[in-house]
Amino acid sequence: CVLEMCSAQETAQLITQSNICVWADLSYEEMCKINLFEWPEDVKNFLCHKFGFQFESLSLKDSAIVDLFYYTLLFAKNNNFNEEQTSALFSIIKRVHTKATETSFGNLEETIEYFRFLLGCH
Repeated sequence: CVLEMCSAQETAQLITQSNICVWADLSYEEMCKINLFEWPEDVKNFLCHKFGFQFESLSLKDSAIVDLFYYTLLFAKNNNFNEEQTSALFSIIKRVHTKATETSFGNLEETIEYFRFLLGCH
C-alpha cells in the first residue's frame, strides 16, 4: 500500500519492517510539540512518557537512555536540523543503541556497520 493510504498501524509496521527511520519513533506532530518546550525537563518528561519511563523515579540506566535521547534532540536543534532530519537522527541513534546493548558480548563492529548502513539509507 502507499503510505498515505495506510492506517497508522499499517504505516508503523511498514516503517518498522524497513530501514526507514523518518517518523519511526517521533512523528511530525511530536517533533513540533518538542520544539515548543523551553526547558530540558519538559523535553525529558515528554520522552519518558512517550517511551514508557517514569520521569520521577528513573533508574541510572533509564536516566542515561533519556539523556541520550535528549542530547540527540539538542544536537539536532543546535545544528539546525528540520523536523524530518531530527526524527531520522533520533531513530538512528535509538536503533543503534538497541543494537549495541542487545548482547553483553562485544558487538562493536556489527554495531558500527549497522550505524553506517542506517546513515547510508538517509
